[in-house]
Amino acid sequence: LALQIQQSLQNAEELLTMLLEMTRLESGNLQPHKTDVALQDILSPLDASFSLQAREDGLTLRMHSTRIVVHTDPKILQRILQNLLSNAIRYTRHGRIVCGVRRRPGDRVELQVLDTGPGIPEEKFNEIFMEFRQLDQQDHNPGLGLGLAIVERMCHLLSIPMRLESTVGRGTCFSLTLPVSARRDQERTRQPVSGDAGQWSLRAATHLLLLDDDPRIREALTSLFREWGAGVTACATIAEAERVAARPDLLFIDYHLAGQETGTEAIRRIRDRWRSDIPAILSTADPDEYIREQVIEVGALFLPKPVKQAALKRLLKSIGF
Repeated sequence: LALQIQQSLQNAEELLTMLLEMTRLESGNLQPHKTDVALQDILSPLDASFSLQAREDGLTLRMHSTRIVVHTDPKILQRILQNLLSNAIRYTRHGRIVCGVRRRPGDRVELQVLDTGPGIPEEKFNEIFMEFRQLDQQDHNPGLGLGLAIVERMCHLLSIPMRLESTVGRGTCFSLTLPVSARRDQERTRQPVSGDAGQWSLRAATHLLLLDDDPRIREALTSLFREWGAGVTACATIAEAERVAARPDLLFIDYHLAGQETGTEAIRRIRDRWRSDIPAILSTADPDEYIREQVIEVGALFLPKPVKQAALKRLLKSIGF
């Protein structure tokens, strides 16, 4: 019953978010603010948000890294990709989802999202972009039929040509054509462009200890927190976290760690190490209510995975960061 209630709340939240976006698009209130943005700054947080979800569904999500800089609105582009990735995971039963960039003539690139799902018949290509229209309306696919309608309108708003290729039984590829600004060196300063983080930053000189045994999630979250102004120490094990030389101001910890260790155990041990009740956030996609009880016992905050940047930012603000 608890799982059904949780799923219902998530569906309601998704519906309200999409209805709000459709309203803003219809009214003309959503105005693009284009700038030069490194694609990797958009892809890394999405990798963190969706990789665990894909893995739990028995799928592989592969985000190819890139140094390419494009000229577009980063927030709207990120929302477009969120909808495409969410759809790809929802409809793919087996195999993988790949997101990557291909160079094209004339200082342009194609940002592609490919999946090994059931594919879309060519005669249905126009239908999938209609509001509240789904080709697969079975119980295990409780989508709302708004994601691709929003994608199409946002692409039109940004003047991004979108191309759809699909083969029934083999998979689908959505391609977005973007103007290139420049190639960038990975060592250059990263710009704070992920999600709605652009004009917001964490409390000055915040030292955050991040503990997650998944290297991809660790890298993506490290990038996000640094964009928000934090100094981040990223660790893969509790033992590694206990060896950190400087006392952290905040802990962000995954629940299921390597070697059957848990995040709540990590919080206790790190706090004991510093003899301080350091604020802590525990994050997991595991819906087990026992985990939430453990979080309460250790006096930590809970954030479900996949991590949503807006929810994370609200949580950080609520505890004074």
